[in-house]
Amino acid sequence: MSEENIVRYSRDDLPEDSQTDWNRVNLLTEAELNEAAGSDPDAPPFANAEDWEMTEILAQIPIDRETFEYCRKHGGGIQAVVRNAVREYMDAHPIELAICRVLSLTGS
Repeated sequence: MSEENIVRYSRDDLPEDSQTDWNRVNLLTEAELNEAAGSDPDAPPFANAEDWEMTEILAQIPIDRETFEYCRKHGGGIQAVVRNAVREYMDAHPIELAICRVLSLTGS
């Protein structure tokens, strides 16, 4: 997929002349939606659990100015500094990590 073909709209700015037949889409079953999504060449399904584990997830987190400035001074990339700090915490606190995983699986 090429960036030059991507058009982004906010929810308020969606064009009214959409070529999508939303009535037809709304009538699709869950199985039909999954089949259509699975056949999309731009969004292949994960082959296995390892593929999912290796996927990066974009997370937006608020960071106070002091933390922001520290990251800029000591690592260049805020994302890398935060990721490394979280990984160090995870390594130092495996029990809490296990609890987080259980809670996320149970929806708590």
